[in-house]
Amino acid sequence: MMNTSVKASFVRPASPGRDAVIDLIKTIAIIGVITIHASTAANGYPIGSFSWLSGTFFGCLTRASVPLFLMCSGALFLKDGKEISLKRLYTKNILRLVVAMIFWGTAYKAYNLFENGNFTVTNLFSDFKTVLFFDQEFHLYYIHIMLLIYGILPIISVFCKNADKKLLSYALAIWFVLGVLMPTVIGFWPFNLLKGIPHQWRLNLVYNSVGYFMFGHYLKKYPIKLPTAILSAVLGFGIIFGGTVYFSIKSGYLYGLFIDGMTIGSFFLAAGIFGICNRAGERMKGAAASVVKYVSKASFCIYLVHMFVLYEMSDLGLTVGKLPLPVLAAVPVAVVICFAVSLLAYLVLSFIPIVKKWLV
Repeated sequence: MMNTSVKASFVRPASPGRDAVIDLIKTIAIIGVITIHASTAANGYPIGSFSWLSGTFFGCLTRASVPLFLMCSGALFLKDGKEISLKRLYTKNILRLVVAMIFWGTAYKAYNLFENGNFTVTNLFSDFKTVLFFDQEFHLYYIHIMLLIYGILPIISVFCKNADKKLLSYALAIWFVLGVLMPTVIGFWPFNLLKGIPHQWRLNLVYNSVGYFMFGHYLKKYPIKLPTAILSAVLGFGIIFGGTVYFSIKSGYLYGLFIDGMTIGSFFLAAGIFGICNRAGERMKGAAASVVKYVSKASFCIYLVHMFVLYEMSDLGLTVGKLPLPVLAAVPVAVVICFAVSLLAYLVLSFIPIVKKWLV
């Protein structure tokens, strides 16, 4: 088995075997995660205003970030010839994930106690117990999903290893219908007329994530053509942005269906970005390739710490709505600041051996 250090879906294989395409996708995805969280402040502006539209634009443009991370993991874990040992899976991959989850979950609890002036050893211990039962900072939900995926990974691996393109396409078609299409259309006529058990056919977010995991493997093994990828990305963004704007203005509140990372717009956007990177990543050389490789390696740490950074930026008046800039400019500025500080955190933490091994 390849010597691989895995954290959530931010997979970090040994340097000699790095995949430039996956590094590029992960770089785009981690910047996208920061953008999603940095742009949410724009939701406080009046629906339909230019400020609201600006924030919504950035949020929709990056909405495929979580599916992309899932797809990267699938492409790496399920690639042909990769063997998965149950012993390594549980003693290294899953154990490291659990240790990181508990540490960072507790760190955010401690931070919130300090911020609210309630920090005591008793309160911290009380919050630590809730961390053990998965009551954690909101963005850490992704680790919980990956724990489930890792648990069933050996089964997924056997299927993908033995399935030909036709059978794999069939499995993904079933997933698309039940996990992507149905959750998108179930609230619209005539699908909203369905009663009873058919409502339970659709996959929830966690099990839907398994489909993206396999989809990444599929697109890496059977790449789509560049024009198709571009069309898919444009279509996906159009569905997300157009649907969110139209129904939000119509209803008078933020309509969240189309910005759900597991619905049809995000599917097409993720497929398109993955396909474009499949072509672009292999052509990267020199400084660009080195930068992308480093950011990819740092992506798990950035994912973990970036909310700390955004909270502190808010206190300093450096977030959207507080910066003396229009939202269209404030979002990129906030993203750059958050990304730079988070990357610096990785640079520092990666020099501490035990932290580098278990926590970032």
